[in-house]
Formats: sequence, structure tokens, C-alpha cells
Amino acid sequence: MSRWAKYLGLAIPLLGIMSPWHIVNAAALPLVGGLIYGYLAEKRRHVALSPAAALVPVALVLLCYALTNAARLARFLEIFPIFALLWVLFWVVFFTMGATAGYILRHRPVKS
Repeated sequence: MSRWAKYLGLAIPLLGIMSPWHIVNAAALPLVGGLIYGYLAEKRRHVALSPAAALVPVALVLLCYALTNAARLARFLEIFPIFALLWVLFWVVFFTMGATAGYILRHRPVKS
């Protein structure tokens, strides 16, 4: 499998745009994306970098919102900065938890 295949996990949270449920957008899809990312990671270093990797889809979502309606995004961030911060933290935490779980599931020692 390609070494770039693990970055498929970074695209999974972006599917949240199709769901109106906040639990799916903020927790479930980042967890699934992290699980795929961690399962396909070859080294622990990749899992240790998963919090930084989780910021890539966050940046893409914010860029998409900025391109479509920058004034509305700026107003939302000004009025509700705590919600935006919590959203980013949820993505990072759940993506990291999924990456750790995926790495552990893949590299489980086989008992004989």
C-alpha cells in the first residue's frame, strides 16, 4: 500500500458537510478518520504527529468557509470564539484517539 494512503484518513472528517448532526461532524468522523490514519501509519512518529495532521482538515474547512462567505465566517468567529475553539479541539482530540486506536489495533502482537 502506498505510504500516502494513510492520508485518506484526513479526508474522512471532511464528509461531515453532508451531515447536519453535530456529533457526526465533531466526533464520529474525526474518530473514524483518525482510526484509518493510525491503522495505515507505519511508525509511532506518525501517530505522534496526528494532532498536527488533524489541523489539516480543520484548515481546509475554514478555507472553504472563507472562500464562500468570509464576512459570515469572521462574524461567527468574533461572536462565538469558544465554539470555534471547542470544534477545533474536538477534531484534534477525536482524530488523535482514533489514530492511537488504529495503530494499536494494527500492531497488536500475535499470541502463539
